[in-house]
Amino acid sequence: MQPEEYVYPVISKYPIAPDMLSQEEIQMLKDLVLLMKPIENVICVISGKSYSTCGTIISIVDCMEATIQNIAMSTVLGEEFKEKILTEIQNRSKILN
Repeated sequence: MQPEEYVYPVISKYPIAPDMLSQEEIQMLKDLVLLMKPIENVICVISGKSYSTCGTIISIVDCMEATIQNIAMSTVLGEEFKEKILTEIQNRSKILN
């Protein structure tokens, strides 16, 4: 998903639209989308038709954490969000392990 593909057409439709997003804001959105994609994938797998076992969930969450750790952020906000997500994953993984 490219944010500018959706943001600019929507903003251009309305005569009293908010100010356009800056390049930095668009880059922040791209960072956030990159970080949320692995989480979306895990949610889709876990919420599938069959029930996931605890072992499967732990493995999937470990892979998700590794994937998120390897994503390079290009903004400070993206890096801060990444660190917060990783902290929450680690805090919640303690319960599972």
